[in-house]
Amino acid sequence: MADRPQKLLTPGPTSVPPSVLRALSEPVLHHRSPDFAAVFDLAQARLREVFRTENEVLVLTSSGTGAFESAVVNLLSPGERVLAVSQGEFGERWQAMARAFGCDVVPLAYAWGEAPRPEDLREALAESGAATAFIVHSETSTGVVCDLEPLLAVCREADVLSVVDASLETSEKAAADRINAKTAAKTILIPLITDLLSFENTGIETVYYQLIYATNDFELVRTGLE
Repeated sequence: MADRPQKLLTPGPTSVPPSVLRALSEPVLHHRSPDFAAVFDLAQARLREVFRTENEVLVLTSSGTGAFESAVVNLLSPGERVLAVSQGEFGERWQAMARAFGCDVVPLAYAWGEAPRPEDLREALAESGAATAFIVHSETSTGVVCDLEPLLAVCREADVLSVVDASLETSEKAAADRINAKTAAKTILIPLITDLLSFENTGIETVYYQLIYATNDFELVRTGLE
């Protein structure tokens, strides 16, 4: 254990501002109380602004890897084919994760430091017949940010579900309403044990029990029902 304060200089987790740490030191609110519901409503409204979305933003008690795992297990079934684009450590991690859950993974691999190209994605989707594509917007391991909008346009043209790792990106280019499913956390300076997941309307319809339960549980809190 460190005997003096540490200053994090990593891509993630990030240092948490003192104001956030002070808020975390406040007494715990019961998660089914009206006070908690009011705080959570406010947090949801502000998160939708950050994500540039009108849809629900799910708050998960996990790292970014846990949020992406939630997207994998809730959107895909064993044997289902997925095209996983990789240009660094995290793209390769999502490929390995999908394989671990029994998906038929078709890799679109680039050398570390390269950026994905729309023409390659279009060709790979046509050849593979995959109905889902994994994309890393900003690859932490190399610092390369891909041009996301042309890649999303290819997915839309092919009627393919796009799942984007946007852990380092919450800008207009990564607006969640233009992505079927998006994970993000590092850019809003929150503790490591929290991550965020947003679904565009066409994607939320395919989400299975775990995330549907999470949103329904919030509805119980917000309406004051037992």
